[in-house]
Amino acid sequence: MITPQEYLDKNKKIIPCEGKIPTAKSWQKRDFTIDDFKLGDNIGLKLVEDIDIDVETPISNPFINKFIQPCSAVFGRGKRPRSHLLFKGKAKHKKFVFHKDLEPFYKDLPHGATIIECRHGEDKQSIVPGSIINCEEVKWDVYEGISPYPGNIFDDVSKVAFATALSILYPSKGDRDDFCYA
Repeated sequence: MITPQEYLDKNKKIIPCEGKIPTAKSWQKRDFTIDDFKLGDNIGLKLVEDIDIDVETPISNPFINKFIQPCSAVFGRGKRPRSHLLFKGKAKHKKFVFHKDLEPFYKDLPHGATIIECRHGEDKQSIVPGSIINCEEVKWDVYEGISPYPGNIFDDVSKVAFATALSILYPSKGDRDDFCYA
């Protein structure tokens, strides 16, 4: 799927966007057709029936395969081609962020304090393949269809966020005992 028509043919609720911003006011309350899209519009997928796991920092990458079940719809752009995992279903929405005291560890990251986001809800959307953000094409890395998540996705995303934060705080070899006893 890379065109608005392909998304509509799969019964996906999409919205025209300029950059990452929907072009229509009250976009949450209406359905869009192919006639609402014009050349150059990005495609926003309404996350009413789907969940987007938005991995905001590469520090989380080692924990994705450990805690998140395999995904059949993975996309991203540029240097982060696997930054979005798309599943069918519903989940609690939450943006997991580093505590302000950890700012020296995240101040240079492109998404600042955000670690990972479990994005779902009537007022949420994600820019999907077929779009261009900051001159980078949003592309599928894997697309075999959008599958339901086999488990509790919110709990698993929480584990990724927790492990990511601990990986920054946890000391290197030689100091771990003192850290744990403290």
